[in-house]
Amino acid sequence: MGYIIGSDPGAFHIARQASPEQAMQLAGLYRKAMSVIRHGVNFVQLPLESISEFQEPDLEENMKKVREMGISYGIHGETHALGGEAMQLDSALQDTYIRVHQKVEVMLRESGKLQSKYVLLHSSESPGFLHLGMQLQPTMLVDFWGRPLSKFLEKERNSEEVVNWAIRRPEVMSIAGHRYLRNPNFYRYVEDVKNEYRNEILTKERPDVPAEILSEVGNKVQEARKRLGLGQNESLPLEEFEKIVNEVLNSKVPSIVEKNFKSILKSFFEVADLTYGSERVAYFIIARWMEITKDPLWEKITNTSVEYYAKLAGKSKEEWLKENRIEKLSMDDPEFIARHTLWFPAVSAKYIWGHFSQDKNPDKGSDPRIRDLKEILKKYNMPFVIESPMVSEEEASRLPNPLQMYHLVKILDEDGKGLFGIALDIEHMLMANINPEVVFNLFPPDGGKYVLVIHSGWPSPLGPAHIPIPLGSEQQQYLYKMYYLLRKKGMGIERDTYIIFERGGGEDPYKQSFLALRNIVEFLKKDVPPDQLPPEFYGISTEQILSIERQRVAIKEHALEPLRGLITVPEEEHGVLGRAAIEKGKRPEEWAKERYR
Repeated sequence: MGYIIGSDPGAFHIARQASPEQAMQLAGLYRKAMSVIRHGVNFVQLPLESISEFQEPDLEENMKKVREMGISYGIHGETHALGGEAMQLDSALQDTYIRVHQKVEVMLRESGKLQSKYVLLHSSESPGFLHLGMQLQPTMLVDFWGRPLSKFLEKERNSEEVVNWAIRRPEVMSIAGHRYLRNPNFYRYVEDVKNEYRNEILTKERPDVPAEILSEVGNKVQEARKRLGLGQNESLPLEEFEKIVNEVLNSKVPSIVEKNFKSILKSFFEVADLTYGSERVAYFIIARWMEITKDPLWEKITNTSVEYYAKLAGKSKEEWLKENRIEKLSMDDPEFIARHTLWFPAVSAKYIWGHFSQDKNPDKGSDPRIRDLKEILKKYNMPFVIESPMVSEEEASRLPNPLQMYHLVKILDEDGKGLFGIALDIEHMLMANINPEVVFNLFPPDGGKYVLVIHSGWPSPLGPAHIPIPLGSEQQQYLYKMYYLLRKKGMGIERDTYIIFERGGGEDPYKQSFLALRNIVEFLKKDVPPDQLPPEFYGISTEQILSIERQRVAIKEHALEPLRGLITVPEEEHGVLGRAAIEKGKRPEEWAKERYR
């Protein structure tokens, strides 16, 4: 076990913009795999730009040739960054859920046939919570198993409690009932309805007052008249009448409004329509259900998220919660709901979990389009790896933090067969404003065990950069420090970790990156602490790149360069080089003077 350094060949559609000749070398998985030969490594991560690449002629036979040459490979699945489709495994939109599930199924099956070492996808490419409010989306929503959300609320345990909670949350009903409700706040709506009915009853207009309320008021009025001994022509005192009206409204209106809100919420899922940010409704409901049922993903991810922000702020968990006015990690707490980065990732993780846990679906097999993806991984013994997403900020993603991803892959890997893992990209983390050092320090003791892939490169917060790693640079030192933290948490101990340099553009997109990575790997294996790295790590050892032996070879290779263009004498006198010199018009005496220059 250890570390395998690999190369990224680049993407066809990006290379095509710069150089048609370069693009020819990347036109399909086979050519991408062969491109690794000149990089000095024998592992390549193949960027799948379109699922159509699996239709490349003679692909299986050609990839067999690649393997016979001693080259192995992993596959980076489609991503929006490479011009492909965003693989939104955490989408609650019915059409998106089914489409992505089917594409991933093909991706896994075809990659398994090609004997790929892993298949990698970004953890989340769906719009973040705040961005959803600006997106017009269909209202046909599904749960994490891909079932219609209406069926989930009908059949799942605790569903009634979830519905009763949902209709009382303005965050939910402002979306689900925006076309029907003057006020999405349940309690304020009840008061509005009471006032409306009260006015209509007292003014005797009564056009919208339900019959059950009028009947109840009438019955109580008659009882009051009898109790007070009033005659047939005597009116009930206004004060007594108002008291009766208020009693009836207080007892009847809440249940009437509740029934109305439930009907509106139900129709939101069952009627095909469009609204802004409809997915939020599904996420709110699943979040509440996860909380009530004490789902492990909910409890672990919400707590881990709080720990990360507290550590980042240099505070204890209790201090951070108090500072942010969060009384409890619950969907009953409005301040907790407002901090969506605490709970939204838990629901995102649950949706990804659902794609790979169809064996636990109560309605398994009810939709033939949704099959258990985990079975494909088992068949080919091929891990599925999720990578830190490439986003401009943390809030632009649903599952951005590797700490959150850790809990998902550990729960998915319940049988311990190692079929799930994490891919870390420090550049992506920095871009998203996530602190890698805080994350890696908070990793549990076995956190590194699940890190199967690292995308390496100049650690730039301004990405996508994909800049080479200079040998002996501060960047090389920083990467070593981060990887050392992960090694202490088990990375590369029980199973191999692939360290992939993802290339950028330019005439030489690799430069000294592989030399820098080899030194990183060498000293990781020796468990050398970052503050005790010797000169050899930086490439200045007499035994490495600046060694006497390497310099002697370089001198020999360039020894005759000073003679270039000076050989002009006959070969009989001056050797086999003289003939070319005479042909160029050089005089013998010139050669005699300059032969040792």
